[in-house]
Amino acid sequence: MRRRHVQLGLSIAAVLALAAVGPQAAWAEQSVTPGSSDAYYSPKADLPQANSPHSFRKFLSTDQEQYSEQSFVWGGSLIDDDGTVNVLAVELQREDVAFGGFDIPVVAAGLLFNQGDGYRAGGAGGLPEVTLPVSFTRYPWSVRVTQPELLQQPEFVDARVVKGRIGQQGAIYELTGHVSNIAAGTATTQIDVYARVKDVTGIMQWGYGPSGFAPMWVFPEQRATILDQFDGSVGDYLKTTKTSMYGQGQYYYTMPLLEVQDFKVREDGRTVSSGDSGWLWWDNVDRSYGPEAQQVISEDGGMGWLEFSVQLPGSKRALKIGYTDSKGPVGRLPYAMLIGPKSTKAQNGAYQSKMNWNMDDIHIRPVPQSKWTNPLTGNSYYLKWTVRLDASPGNKAARFTITQAVKDQEVSVSGRQVFEGLFRVTGRIGDGDTVSGWAFGEMQQAGKTG
Repeated sequence: MRRRHVQLGLSIAAVLALAAVGPQAAWAEQSVTPGSSDAYYSPKADLPQANSPHSFRKFLSTDQEQYSEQSFVWGGSLIDDDGTVNVLAVELQREDVAFGGFDIPVVAAGLLFNQGDGYRAGGAGGLPEVTLPVSFTRYPWSVRVTQPELLQQPEFVDARVVKGRIGQQGAIYELTGHVSNIAAGTATTQIDVYARVKDVTGIMQWGYGPSGFAPMWVFPEQRATILDQFDGSVGDYLKTTKTSMYGQGQYYYTMPLLEVQDFKVREDGRTVSSGDSGWLWWDNVDRSYGPEAQQVISEDGGMGWLEFSVQLPGSKRALKIGYTDSKGPVGRLPYAMLIGPKSTKAQNGAYQSKMNWNMDDIHIRPVPQSKWTNPLTGNSYYLKWTVRLDASPGNKAARFTITQAVKDQEVSVSGRQVFEGLFRVTGRIGDGDTVSGWAFGEMQQAGKTG
């Protein structure tokens, strides 16, 4: 997660970056035009990433400098040949931060690996005074962040397509990284990671409209209208009112089921994990935050969040379940969406959510007995959760139990702590449709993100 705002997805590189909150001002609804530098909802395919598969692939292969943040993130399970479950998370990110009176583009890349004994964590970049390029190629697609090291191998994190095209079902990707482990309480070592994965679904988009706009909060007057006039459906509210929610969200795209074909993790040249199974989740997020939104995000110590990126490989379905939270006036925004093989495609070729539960039909509860306190940091988290999604027109009822799969999953780097880790999922969707799989979870209490 970001030091000054919330990302609905994985975030590793930000713990290596210095972030600052810019000027603050009261929020007001704004008129927007195509190409705006803040994300917004539009019912039309008027943005490049929305109007065709070709322009969407180009969007994913280009540094989107008009937005103050662009992230590519991966997370999920690597399963050793002996059945041991490990956690891998990777991020490459460009973010504009305030430094010396100017907005400076900061490029950072991060890598996390956990075998159940705490995270190895490291990255490249992340400081405003160090300007690193993020390198893209389009054919074939790749993205890379490299940091030179004096008399040593450069530190880097990268990803690339080795078969097919980005976002295409059946495409094969490789992730590689070479970083120094800087996690708290560990001796400095060199970590090398390689993973080869296959996309079994193709790319999908969360959120609303042809551009996949995902709101991150709603204001009190919007919440009242959504609940009173639209039965808690954010989608119906946006479609009917065509409210832009300018600066209240992000463009959000996912490859939720990347099947691991091969992987190897080394520490100081010694192989510590290898195998050919597991599942990774890929997110791409693009957004900006003007002065109006920064007040909301930074108020009372910042926003918090809970999110589970749920993978159901047996049925090729995926869900986003969670909420953003604030001690300020915007309060909590719950969300739950499902995408699967029977989802429809947007104009850009990405699958859209098949079920999108209403705000008041989403019930996410921790199991009190599962509370865990990290003895090293004193922070507490719940390691088991129950989810109840009530039925409504177009949405089936669903029940899930989400339980931690790997121990010791709080990340502690450079004075920042956040819970990011792997969970097992069991439950059912509709009448008797029993499901099981994985979830990558993130937790951060409101008021602790600043």
